[in-house]
Amino acid sequence: MLKLAKAVSRREPPGTKFHYTTLDTTAVGLVVMAATHKTLADYLSEKIWSPFGMEADAMWVLDSNGGQEFGGALIGATLRDYGRFGEFILNGGTAGGKRVVPENWVDEATHPLPDTPHVNYGKLAPGGEAIGYGYSWWLYPPQQSSPNGEEAFEAVGIFGQRLFINRKEKLVGVFWCAWPKSWDNEKALEIEHFLDAAIRTSR
Repeated sequence: MLKLAKAVSRREPPGTKFHYTTLDTTAVGLVVMAATHKTLADYLSEKIWSPFGMEADAMWVLDSNGGQEFGGALIGATLRDYGRFGEFILNGGTAGGKRVVPENWVDEATHPLPDTPHVNYGKLAPGGEAIGYGYSWWLYPPQQSSPNGEEAFEAVGIFGQRLFINRKEKLVGVFWCAWPKSWDNEKALEIEHFLDAAIRTSR
């Protein structure tokens, strides 16, 4: 992965255009490993997994035998532990009574910043959804009519994997799916309707 990251050239000047690619997040993982002198799995275990009391060991796929973790994907965990990770974010990034991320990090990570207009609500795909993008989180616009839009954001994987968090409603939703293709608008809408119904029912 390091060799691949080094070989890819920059498409646009930073901060000018949104283009999602898992390799960017993988590069962030490489930076974390270089800064901490630890594998991503060990660092995650030390800072979050063990202190938050996850019920089972997780798994992180390596790029080769004895290689490095894919920073942008391929973590395997139980459904409930994915939910517990959602609670970790819902609680502002604390685990075992200790703060893991800076106090305002979750707020900053889940709201478009003034100096990043290219990832603001409705800017990612002109004519498409009005979502925005934070620090690896897809953001619902707060003005939308759906209750999902009130302090809501999510992590999205391919084939229907999703971790949804609504801070106002104190709701965490984890979805495991096996869609026939990597993305399906109709099936994604079904999840949106389910979340809307769950929020309305719980009020």
